[in-house]
Amino acid sequence: MTQLTDPTRTGAAESALTPAATRRAPLAHRRGWARRPGWLGLGVAMAIALLAGGLSGSDASAACNPDPPADDDVVTCDGSDSTGYDGSGATRLDITNSGVTALDESDVALDSAIRVGDDNTVDFDADVTIAVTEDDGFGIRGDDRNDVDVAGTIDVDAANGVGIRVGNDGTVDNTGDITITTNANGGVGIEGGNDNDLTNGATGTITINATGGIAILGANDNIATNDGTITLDADDTRAISIGRNTTGILPNGAVNSGDMIINGARSYGLEAGDDSGIANLGDITLSGDETRGISAGSRTDFTRAANLTHSAGHTIDVLGDDAFGIKAGDQWIMGQIDAVSGEFDFDDSGAGTRNFGSINVSGERSFGLFVGDETNSAGNNNSFVLNDGTIDVTGTDSTGISLGGNDLLPRLEFDDPDRIFQFDLTNSGTITGDDDAGPLVEFRAFVSGYENRFLNQSSGELLADLTNQGMTNRAIAVRGSAGDDYVLNVGTIQGDIEFGAGDDRYLQTPAATLTATSRLYGGAGTDELVLDVNSGSLASFDVSALDEFESIRILGGSTGWELTNASGFSGVTTIDLNGRLEAPTPLLLGGDLMNEGAIDGDIDFGAGDDLYTHTRTATLTGTLFGGAGVDELVLDTNDGSLTSFDVSALDGFESIRIRQGATGWELTNASGFSGVTTVEAGARLQAPTPMTLGGDLVVDSAGTVEVTLDDTGPPITVLGDADFAGTLVLNRGSNLTGSPTPYRVIQVNGLVTGTFDVFDAPSVGRFTFTESYDAMGLLVLFEDTGFAGVAQGQNRRAIARHLDAIDAAGGASPDLENMIRDLTASTGNLNGAYDTLSPEAYDAQTTLLVEGGRRVAQLLFDRPRECEPGRLDPWTSKTDPLPCHARRWAPWVATVGAFRSREKFAGHPRYDAQLGGAVLGVDARPIAGLDLTFALASQRGKVDVARAGESTLTLVDLAAHAAWTQGPVRVQGAFSWGHGFHDDRRIQQFQESASTVNATGTDDHESDRILLAAEVGALFDIGPLGVEPLIGFDWSWVSQDTIRESQAGGLGLRVGSRDDAVGSVNAGIRLSTFYEHHRYLGQNLEWMDGIWRPTVDLRWRQLLGDNERDIDARLVGSPDTAAGFTIQGKEDTGGFEVGAGLSFVPENANRLEIELRYEAFVSSHTLAQDLVARLTFGF
Repeated sequence: MTQLTDPTRTGAAESALTPAATRRAPLAHRRGWARRPGWLGLGVAMAIALLAGGLSGSDASAACNPDPPADDDVVTCDGSDSTGYDGSGATRLDITNSGVTALDESDVALDSAIRVGDDNTVDFDADVTIAVTEDDGFGIRGDDRNDVDVAGTIDVDAANGVGIRVGNDGTVDNTGDITITTNANGGVGIEGGNDNDLTNGATGTITINATGGIAILGANDNIATNDGTITLDADDTRAISIGRNTTGILPNGAVNSGDMIINGARSYGLEAGDDSGIANLGDITLSGDETRGISAGSRTDFTRAANLTHSAGHTIDVLGDDAFGIKAGDQWIMGQIDAVSGEFDFDDSGAGTRNFGSINVSGERSFGLFVGDETNSAGNNNSFVLNDGTIDVTGTDSTGISLGGNDLLPRLEFDDPDRIFQFDLTNSGTITGDDDAGPLVEFRAFVSGYENRFLNQSSGELLADLTNQGMTNRAIAVRGSAGDDYVLNVGTIQGDIEFGAGDDRYLQTPAATLTATSRLYGGAGTDELVLDVNSGSLASFDVSALDEFESIRILGGSTGWELTNASGFSGVTTIDLNGRLEAPTPLLLGGDLMNEGAIDGDIDFGAGDDLYTHTRTATLTGTLFGGAGVDELVLDTNDGSLTSFDVSALDGFESIRIRQGATGWELTNASGFSGVTTVEAGARLQAPTPMTLGGDLVVDSAGTVEVTLDDTGPPITVLGDADFAGTLVLNRGSNLTGSPTPYRVIQVNGLVTGTFDVFDAPSVGRFTFTESYDAMGLLVLFEDTGFAGVAQGQNRRAIARHLDAIDAAGGASPDLENMIRDLTASTGNLNGAYDTLSPEAYDAQTTLLVEGGRRVAQLLFDRPRECEPGRLDPWTSKTDPLPCHARRWAPWVATVGAFRSREKFAGHPRYDAQLGGAVLGVDARPIAGLDLTFALASQRGKVDVARAGESTLTLVDLAAHAAWTQGPVRVQGAFSWGHGFHDDRRIQQFQESASTVNATGTDDHESDRILLAAEVGALFDIGPLGVEPLIGFDWSWVSQDTIRESQAGGLGLRVGSRDDAVGSVNAGIRLSTFYEHHRYLGQNLEWMDGIWRPTVDLRWRQLLGDNERDIDARLVGSPDTAAGFTIQGKEDTGGFEVGAGLSFVPENANRLEIELRYEAFVSSHTLAQDLVARLTFGF
């Protein structure tokens, strides 16, 4: 903030000139420069000599000499002069007087007693008397950069007359007496253009007796100061009135360091336009009605420092009715807009209007401070106030401070580290009101989504007279708006707080005082009392002060709060995390209670249906008395660590309800609770140690009960009834052993209804848990069921039965026997071991064999049709037919890349495969309409199967293709024979047995594949596009050798030879077009000229035949007497195919054809992608 530094004008350190925000129209009585066009030419000065003793009125003429002057002359005036002095033709004059001098401007030609141009000095002492007798006349009138000091007397006795008038960049200092007489309506004592220093000095007096008169008037960027006395005895007058701050360069503004006496109605002491600051370092008395001590425009530019300050040790007395001590427009806030975020960065308190002195309001319906333009219907006034002084309101229905709304302060969240801790109003002083006063503080407006805030500091006092408490508009400390309001009390408040509509909050700190009979009225909306962090001595709040409040929130602190007289409060009391509610004597609470912190003492809920909510962060020391009605404990959401609640703290409660949370709750000492315990949807009740419920147990269909079963007795005993549903999670205790006799898991003494929908028990080696129900609850049988009994899924059970057969037959290889023995003793989940022993990795290779042949066939099918002779370019208006490129012989070469990923699903492992290779071919057209192709392909890649590792595959294909085209119809067929070379590697690594198994089985096997494929399409032209419905078919016969893994000992697999038949059908549509390009995109891109043929495909492919293929296998080390096993591989049965291709025949090398193509197959678990690049050379 920028302070005035001139010691002759600064009476308090707080004084400062700061910003404004919204320009208001000039007052009607202000002098506009347009009223005096062209400076009115030369004027006439007339001096009347007043001679004493015997002179009989004869004119005595005294001139200001030299006349006319030259530049840099010293001009001396004495005697009297009625013709006026014109020095406007010269510059740098120094004009003074010698002895008694009387001047006037009665000569209508000059219209000024003294008239000068630029860069002059006028210095008149107390012996000078100047009279302005002509309408629109001037006493002293100068242009720019003039310095005028007058210690004499100036009388303005004509309408719109001006005592002293300067242009721009000048100074005026009046230490004499200026009077605007009753005849001089609209008259001005001192007037300046822009960038002047206009001063009424310490000995100066300016008296306004005419309507519309102004003591000091300035345009823009002036500093206007009163160090003396200004008296306004007429209506609609101004002591100081200046324009706006346009440059941001200080000093500028209106300053009072003397006395201002405002007696006329609708008259103002200090008035400034937009962005101009005002400082009052003196005293202002407002006796007239509708008067203002300080009247400011708005702040529109935050780069221009300005504020409105009433300084310490000084007084504004508001004696008139409907008057204002300080009245300001919008945006009086201190700070600047951040260039990056666009948000407002506050300086200090952010207050642009500050009171450090005294404001006494004794007039009726008057205001100490009124900020915010009341015509702003949006309510975003954004004018902040600091009161560090005193405001005494004794006038009937008068107000201490009245504020508008803001759109800078969103609702303050107490736990948000980035919260904006600013307030519209900060009070560190004292505001008092008598028995007939209106509200001491009021918020008139609001902006939806934002919050009006009032901070009453530790030294702050709001003291309303309570004599007429309860009567309308009486004994009100704070009145809120119809929106969200927030009052933070750190000091003392006496009187009522009326919040009105909106979601309002009142926060009280431990050291604050809300006097005994004061009341808080919430009104409409959800209103909350917040008791602040307290780590000192125990603090107390009388809840009977609340009216229409819905909640109480106690924030953190090691000591906490005591609530008194809370029986009538029917809302919710919440104890925040680390908060504490103390009850040194039993607390009778009328509403519900939510505890996130700590309660120390007994709580009596009294009559009614009450709710106590306990969170995982809460603690409770004492007893909760439910009283009459249905009272319920809610254990709130718990996703953290397991939390317990001591049910013995409940007395007279009818219900316990556990809410959702992945971790849940443990109940202790619950045998004495005879009510109903409910596990809600998504909730979890845990019993890590045996637990007894004295009442009923109800489990929701989406609820969970988790128990640990040992051989010490039932984990849960229910003395009442039980209604089972949802999920039971069973954990094995350390002492639990297999037994042919079931264990009791839940003992129910009453009626048992329903069963658990899901029984979730751990895998413990070859042991299984099997649940059953009887009239007394839930039983579980824990027994050894062999390897097959614990297997999950068809393939795992097949492998497990093979292990059971080996174990029963005996005679296995030593390493296999050791593995089976270790698995028998295992306490882990054996299904991982079964997955490792599975041969399903070899079924993935079968899929790659089929896809490799289909890829070559699709390569032969997926090429754009040649254009017919005479075909025109559909995209241009050319009449020349396209040069078609169907050739009799066309050898070609293509490279292919394939990527396939299948997710894990339904017990089948994930695998990822990549293959790449090349295809050599030759196209032939022996007769029109018939196309033949012969191709040789080679592909090599790898397949990586989860838990099995990586194997390598090499494929070689010989393929033949024929296509017959008749009109729009094309029929294609393909045949291929392929041979595969498989380099098999299968890892066997698991830790489910007592000792880790780590081996790799290897082998090489070969395969053969025959594929037949066909496709039919019909091409139709729709505009420039070719639309071709397609239907296709393929069938593959695959034969693979026997696999016998080596290097894995008895743990290797022997997989029988396999013959599989796999087919598919597809149907879809292809879009294609031709385009002959002849535009150069640049000299280096001339090669792009030629025929371009893009295609886009969309099809559905449905698998036929063996998408679930059998694999027969056995462990190498198994005895011949033990049966082998059969598993099934599985692939998705269908999915979408998407393809896109681009063919290009260069104009300058039209025997070449370059083609790129991408295809993807997408199904529920599979994504396969193919990339093809082909180069054809035609003959």
